[in-house]
Amino acid sequence: MNALKHERAGPFDFAQGRRSRSRRGREEERGRPERVIRIKTIDECVMGALMMHYMLETMFAAGLWGIDAFGQPAVEDGKVLTRQYLSQRRKS
Repeated sequence: MNALKHERAGPFDFAQGRRSRSRRGREEERGRPERVIRIKTIDECVMGALMMHYMLETMFAAGLWGIDAFGQPAVEDGKVLTRQYLSQRRKS
């Protein structure tokens, strides 16, 4: 997808002590990794792709850490709120 551009080190670079070259100083000042995603066009397709990216990233990370990403209380709360929101939208 050409609309999404990541500026960051590779997925395992931070774990191995390597930082993104373009943002090295800012990351070290804050003491945490970060990334910038530049989006040329914001539409339903791009937002859906971005949301899917973060969902898959969360599932992958949870799997690596041995965490049940779908059994967490906040996840269930989010599902309930999403269902309520969508049902209200369908009625209007």
